[in-house]
Formats: sequence, C-alpha cells, structure tokens
Amino acid sequence: MYGKLKPYHPEEFVPVLIGMTLCFFGGCFATTIAAVEAFRACGYYTVKECVLIIYQDQKRVVKKWIEDDKKDENHDGVADVKEMTDDELARHKFLLIVQTVDPNQLGKALTGINTGILAVLASLQVRFAKALTLGSALGNTIYKMGEATVIPDLEKKTDKKFRKWVRPVAMYSCRFVGFMFAMTIWRMIMAIHSSTTGAQMACSALMAYAIRHKYVKVKDNGINTKSKEFFIVTSGIAIAGFYWQVSNGFRLPFPLNFFLLPLTVLESVLGYFVAK
Repeated sequence: MYGKLKPYHPEEFVPVLIGMTLCFFGGCFATTIAAVEAFRACGYYTVKECVLIIYQDQKRVVKKWIEDDKKDENHDGVADVKEMTDDELARHKFLLIVQTVDPNQLGKALTGINTGILAVLASLQVRFAKALTLGSALGNTIYKMGEATVIPDLEKKTDKKFRKWVRPVAMYSCRFVGFMFAMTIWRMIMAIHSSTTGAQMACSALMAYAIRHKYVKVKDNGINTKSKEFFIVTSGIAIAGFYWQVSNGFRLPFPLNFFLLPLTVLESVLGYFVAK
C-alpha cells in the first residue's frame, strides 16, 4: 500500500491528516493519547525489540514452510503435503513450527511485550489515581463549604425519617462533582497538548509540501520550525483547535465519528482497563 501511495508523498499528507485530527479532536481520545505518550516513554524500545524477534522467527517459519511445501521424498512427482490428510497436514505443520522457532527467544519476546503493555497501563492508572485523588480533595472542600451553609437548611427541611441520608448523599455528590471537575481539567490539559502537537505536525508536513513544489524558499539548513512565522501559524491553528474542542464539548461530529470509530472503541477499552 505504501509503495502504491509513495508517488503521492504519503509522508506529507498523512501527518497533515493525523495532525489536524489531533488538533481539533484530540480531547475525545485523551486516554489513548496518554497511552501513546506513556508507551513512547516506557515501553516502545522494549516492545520494538521483542516484535523484531518474533518477526525474525516468522520469516524463518515462512522460509521452512515454503521449502516443506516443495518436498517430494518418495519421488512420485507429487508434493508430500498434498498426499496428507487434513489431520496429518496440521500435525506436520505444527511440528515444523515447533522445530523452527526458538522457544527461549519467543518466551522472552512475549514477556517483553507483556511488560511494555503493563507499564503503559500502570502509567495510565497512576494518572487516573491522581485525578481521582484531586477529585476527592475538591469534593471534600465543596462538602465543607456546603456543611457550613446549605446542608443544615436541607436537614431542617427534610423529613425526620430521611434526615440521616442528607449528609452521606451530599458528601458523595460533592465527591462526584469534584471528580468530574478534575477529569474535565485533565481532558482540557490533554486537549491543549493534542492541539499544539497536532498543529506542529500538520504545519511541518504542509511546509514540506510547499517546499517540494517551490512555493516557499528554504535555506540550506532545512525547515526552520523555530522561526517566528512558524510559531505564529502553529499557535493560531492550535488555539482554533482547542477552542473547537471545548466549544463542542469534546464530541465528534458526523461523519468523523464513523471514520474514527476504531479509536473511539480503543478509548473505551483503555478507559475500562485504567478504571478497573
């Protein structure tokens, strides 16, 4: 696919699409973006090495598989695998894989991948715990303010049979409000991060496109992403993207909600494991 797209310079338009999606809709995928950042920080290199080990094993298996398909040990002009029953063929290929793959290397690779995934989940859970702690603290502060003002009046106006429920309900309601407020702040921080990162990514790719078509002249040292003009443009796009996210309540409009459904599902799955 990349070979077919190469004449159209996918290294330019793909970052533009990803960058603009991040800039204007990144807040909808706050957990996914946090997971990517955590993965880059603590799991990328470990998982990369492990995947390369599995990939090399897979290449060896494919090579042996193709050679095995051509074997004709009884010299009857028909490949041996074509003369086997389904059960015999399945058993034969399974033994081929077992003999080709190094179990020690495979075990280390799978352990490394699992460790990388757990590191990402642990990092996300720490962030979630911080938001939960902040939300609880804010909730307690709100409850104390209500305890001195509103709650006594509510107790007086509540029937004696249900008066004992006023303070517990108020306490948990305040904590819930505090938690939602903390999560909103966290989502807004991630929206700022995604807006700035996406704007820089998109502008860098657009600059490469403009230079390639000679719409813009560039010095010998390449694209200057630290120039005043680049900063002004990226800042303007980032501000527009952040405003769009906040004003739309971090919702995806149609048809983007359809095309980005896999990311929405991933966001929900990550959220489940983080909050579990």
